[in-house]
Amino acid sequence: MTLFLAQTTAPTIVPSIVPSIVPTVAPAIVPDNGTAATLMAMAGTYSLVAGGFLLLGLVINFVIVKRSGYNPWLSLLALIPLVNFVMILIFAFREWPVQHENRELRTRLGIGKGPIVPS
Repeated sequence: MTLFLAQTTAPTIVPSIVPSIVPTVAPAIVPDNGTAATLMAMAGTYSLVAGGFLLLGLVINFVIVKRSGYNPWLSLLALIPLVNFVMILIFAFREWPVQHENRELRTRLGIGKGPIVPS
């Protein structure tokens, strides 16, 4: 097996272009300490705000799941991708335990499907 290497020459750069490119590119590549500190502060602030919204969303899910009659700790499944979508489908199309209990109480009281008439 023979290996052929092509000989290449280094690209030539016109000397008049080099001084105008280098000063504009170099500061964008290597940030100074002030820029790095600013980016770190922004990342920390973003993390705190995003964590607050995540916690708020979990609390809201906890209350909704609890009021629907399911175990409120099911709201932690909202953190798992695709599982949260399946849980939304279950909540949307399955009879909630609260609805089941309400239907059973209505049949026990004889209210049934008709209108409720005060006595």
